[in-house]
Amino acid sequence: MVPIAGLRFRCEFPLPDITEGAVYKLLIIEDEDIIRHGLVKIIQKTGFNLMPIEEAANGVEALELIQIHQPDIVITDLKMPKMDGLEFLQRLRELQIKAPVIILSGYEEFNYAQKAIRYGVVEYLLKPVNKADLHKVLSLIIDRLNQEHLQESEICAEKNSLMNQVNELQRILFQDILEGNYLPDECAALIIKSGLDFGTGRFLVLDCTSFSKDPKQIQNFIDELTRRISSFTAILFIFDNQYDHKICVLKFTQPEQNIVEKIYETANQLITLCTGQIYLGISKVCEQPGCLNTCCRQARDALNQRIFHPGFQVFCYFTDRKSGNAKSFPTLYYESVSKLVCNGCSDKGTALLKATDDLFQQILSQDELSTGQLLDHLRNLFFYILKLESGDPANEIDEFDVQSILESSLGMDDLKNNVLQKLLLISGNMKRYSDVINNTIHYIIEFVEKNYPKDLCLNLVANSVSMNPNYFCSLFKNKMGISFTNYLQKIRIEKAKNFLLDPNFKVYDVSEKVGFHDEKYFYKVFKKLTGLTPNEFRNQSAFKSH
Repeated sequence: MVPIAGLRFRCEFPLPDITEGAVYKLLIIEDEDIIRHGLVKIIQKTGFNLMPIEEAANGVEALELIQIHQPDIVITDLKMPKMDGLEFLQRLRELQIKAPVIILSGYEEFNYAQKAIRYGVVEYLLKPVNKADLHKVLSLIIDRLNQEHLQESEICAEKNSLMNQVNELQRILFQDILEGNYLPDECAALIIKSGLDFGTGRFLVLDCTSFSKDPKQIQNFIDELTRRISSFTAILFIFDNQYDHKICVLKFTQPEQNIVEKIYETANQLITLCTGQIYLGISKVCEQPGCLNTCCRQARDALNQRIFHPGFQVFCYFTDRKSGNAKSFPTLYYESVSKLVCNGCSDKGTALLKATDDLFQQILSQDELSTGQLLDHLRNLFFYILKLESGDPANEIDEFDVQSILESSLGMDDLKNNVLQKLLLISGNMKRYSDVINNTIHYIIEFVEKNYPKDLCLNLVANSVSMNPNYFCSLFKNKMGISFTNYLQKIRIEKAKNFLLDPNFKVYDVSEKVGFHDEKYFYKVFKKLTGLTPNEFRNQSAFKSH
């Protein structure tokens, strides 16, 4: 999963500075210069982190300084010219300034002091001020401020934690909506109830895949494409789907005309500059976020047009056409392949290859064949196989991920080869094929264990076992229950956790040692898989060890 870009589902609450020895700003208000300067010198010798220490000769000056410096603690005399201490305190209350106040008063001013307390004064000191008394009062106030900040920090941290959980749930829900895990009629209500706010506007989905050996090329392509169309679009959400396609949801920020055509032209211009095999599907424009799952399906259907149109790499969605062939498809082709699969392939699969080829020729002879109809034919084929094997395929048809076969195919020949491999897997050669696959997966696990610090990628590992990268990706996920990319990340993070237990290793050293060459990306993956940052994990582990 690629983190959300553009759309922020949550706000963060800033954490206050609660480091030991926090610095607080102080304002002293005293009309007698000698007393005021003396207080400054006394306070500077206390060792408290009070800086800057601002000075004012009366309440008027003090109010101006408060607006500028926003002090954390105020020390004020009561009797002063222009604006005395009581009026000053009243103005503080009106301005909703909550800094703790220490008043300075003489014995004859005790009645003033009592009134001042009603304005929220925290402490008062009698003149002449005793150094020990001033130290004691300041110590109490600073301890109180530290405690308040600590409580505030804990509250903010708890709010952020809750908001992170909400954000993650919203992200999962939104991805489920895009991938079609909810009915179209449910989507709009779910988006509203979950608190997702996309605002008004128009939306569109891109579905991009690559058959290139460079795993970064697809991300570079999307980055450059969205940069070139950024004058009228913004990325709302971007993620990798279960077939390792890059899904990008765009929102239009300007009332542009012919938006799909402009994206199509820009993508085609950009693809001519790419050396790898990148393919892009573009959905129709929708007016409501509740229709985005339909857009996601449209982009996927558009992308799958590559099966029928070799030489083209960018496709716009058009309404799926129905077959112009009025006669029903002859089931004998399904039956022929199914019997060979279920009875075993004694001739090393030659007969199965011929029957599969005949089936594809018959399918392709239909007029205006769509990808949806092609998928239906493949589902029917596996339906017949399961029917022969178990007699009741109703609850088993999902075992064959027909969609993944199509998504991992570059063109029609590649699709035919992937279907044949799937058929061989469930045929009489299944045990032999299964042994080969098990040995291959075992080899890959050992290979990753030995080479995880190196610059591994899906294409490199697939080539090491002489497999098509897309087929290898599908095979690995079916066998291990996790995509190869996620498996590699999981292994690297587990290794990183061991290194982090050693305080001699810096986080960036650990990042390099486990194969992450981008420290920020290492932090992101570590937090995603463990729920903690590397430093938080290290601190938590150190605490438990004690």
